[in-house]
Amino acid sequence: MNNSKMNKQYSAKLTGNTFLFFEMKTAAGLKKDGFSDKEIKNKVITDNLFLYKTGKSTLKRLREVLKRLNCLDDTLLSMFVNSESDTTRLITLYTILKSDQLFYEFMEEVILDKYTSRQRNIEQSDFKQFFQFKAEQSDIVSKWTENTVKELIRVYKSILKEAGLLKDSMELKYSLMPSVLSDYLIEKGEENYVRVMSGIQ
Repeated sequence: MNNSKMNKQYSAKLTGNTFLFFEMKTAAGLKKDGFSDKEIKNKVITDNLFLYKTGKSTLKRLREVLKRLNCLDDTLLSMFVNSESDTTRLITLYTILKSDQLFYEFMEEVILDKYTSRQRNIEQSDFKQFFQFKAEQSDIVSKWTENTVKELIRVYKSILKEAGLLKDSMELKYSLMPSVLSDYLIEKGEENYVRVMSGIQ
C-alpha cells in the first residue's frame, strides 16, 4: 500500500445536523402516510412543523432529515414510526451511520473497539486520536480547522448520548438492540451496522 492519502468523501456536515430526533419523527410520519419528499418539504415549511424560528434553519435540517429517511426501506420506516423510543433512537443512529462515512468509521474503529474489549469509558483523547489519524489519511480532514474538529467531537458525543449509548459521565452504555431490529438488519445483510451499534459479533 502506498503512502498517498485516501480520497474518501468525508464531510463535516454533522456540525450543523445533530441527532434531529424530533425532526425525524415528524417527517417520518408524513412519509409513512405516503407524502413525497416534495410534499413533506412543503408541509414542514408551510406549517413550521419543526418549530424553528427561521425558514433557512428548517430547510437546512430538512434536507438532512430526508436524506436519512431515504436510507430506510418500508419495513424500517414502519418500525421507526411505530416502535418505542429506544428502538427509534437506534434506527435514527442507523440512518446517521448510513449517511455519514466518517461517523460510521468512528463507530467501527473507536466504539466497537471499546465494546469488544469491554472498556467502560470513552476519553477525550479517543476522539482526538481518531481525527488525528483521519487527518493523516485524508486530505479533506487534514484541511479542517481545530474548531471544526472540536465541534464534530461535541456533536459525536451528543449523538451517542441521544442514541442511548453514552452517559453524561462518558461511560458507555452497551446497547441491547431489540431482536426485531437486529434480526431484520442481519437478514438485509447489514450485520456490520448491528455490530457497530451493539458490539454483537
